[in-house]
Amino acid sequence: MVVAANAFRANLTTITLDGPTTILVIEGLTLPEAKPEFLEAIGMMGEVKREIPVPVLPLADVLANHLPPGQVIDFMSVDVEGFDLKVLVSNDWELFRPRIVVVEDVEVDPQRSEIVGLMKARGYDVCAQNVIILGKINEYFFIDRSS
Repeated sequence: MVVAANAFRANLTTITLDGPTTILVIEGLTLPEAKPEFLEAIGMMGEVKREIPVPVLPLADVLANHLPPGQVIDFMSVDVEGFDLKVLVSNDWELFRPRIVVVEDVEVDPQRSEIVGLMKARGYDVCAQNVIILGKINEYFFIDRSS
């Protein structure tokens, strides 16, 4: 059982950081930034029920706008369907420094992972790795060395 006091939780769609994006909805399934050409190629473009334009903000802006003053981030999970590195780069790691960060990554070799390299440069160490889909996608668990 996990109990959190004064928890801050945000379910956000943060995809690219260079302007608005469109989320495509297919029978209740949301496809952030799926390209129409891709959906055409797999025969699913006709299944799109609606398109939702959404603004996109850097993670640092989202946290600055919505995190209560003085709130410590104990745990942050980043899972944005392949755009995880862009989201991590967009954070201000001096201002917003979670104690533990979990990130999905397609690179299962930590020595070759750009995400692992970025997080190490920001003062985090890999404390666990969970390969979740047949050696193709995994999660890295990072812990802040400075805390």
